Amino acid sequence: MEEWERDELNDQAEEYKRSIDGLNEEMKEWSTNRDEFNAEVRMHLEKAKRHKENRDELNAEVKRSKEQRDEYNRMSQENTPDKRMEGEVLVKQLKKQLRDLEFTQQTKPLGEDKENELIKQISLLTRQIKKIEKAAGSSGNARAEAEKHHSNISEYAKLAQAEHDAMLSSYEQADILRLKADAAHKKFMECKEEADEKHKKYTEIVAKIKTVKKDKVETKTVVKKKEAIADSDESKLSFRWF
Repeated sequence: MEEWERDELNDQAEEYKRSIDGLNEEMKEWSTNRDEFNAEVRMHLEKAKRHKENRDELNAEVKRSKEQRDEYNRMSQENTPDKRMEGEVLVKQLKKQLRDLEFTQQTKPLGEDKENELIKQISLLTRQIKKIEKAAGSSGNARAEAEKHHSNISEYAKLAQAEHDAMLSSYEQADILRLKADAAHKKFMECKEEADEKHKKYTEIVAKIKTVKKDKVETKTVVKKKEAIADSDESKLSFRWF
C-alpha cells in the first residue's frame, strides 16, 4: 500500500473519531433533557395524586354534609307550625295547671297522702313542660343546623371542583412533558445508532491500518533476512583454499 493511501486511512479514522465524539456529546445532552423532562413528569403526577386525594376527601365531606342537612331538615319538618302552635297552647295549659297545684300546695293544709300526690303531679307537669319546650327549641336548632350544613355543601363542592381542575391541569402538564421526554429519547437513540455505525466503520479502518503496519513490518523483516542471507552467501563465495 502506498504512503498516501495509509495517510488517507488515518485521516478517515480521525474524522470518524471526531464525529463519534460529537455524537456522544449530543447523546449526553439529549439524555440529560430526557431525564429532566421525566423528572418533571413524575413531579406533576405526584401533584395530580395529591389533588385527587384532596378532591376525594372534599367530596366525602359534601356527602356527609348532605346527609346531616337532610337529617336536620327531617327533624325540623317533624315539628310543623301547627304542631308548634299546639305545643305552645299545651305548654300554657300545663303551666296554668302547675301554678294552680303550687298555689294549692302553698295555701291549703293537706294530709300526707294528698301532699305526696300533689308533689308527684307537680313533678310530672314540670317534666312535660320541659320536654315540650326542649322539642320546640330543638326544632329551631335543627333548622339552623340544616342551613349551616347546606352552606358547607356549597363550600366543599367549590373546593372539590378547584382540586379537580388542578388535578386535570397537572395531568395535562405531565402529558406535554412526557411527549418532550419521548422526543428527546428518540433523538438520543438516533444519535446512538449513528454513533454505533460510525464506530463500526472506525473499528474497521483501525483494523486495516494495523494490518497494513503489520504487513509493512513483516515485509521489512523478510527483506532484512534476505539481505542477511545474501551477505552470508557472498562471504562464503569469497573464501578459497590455496
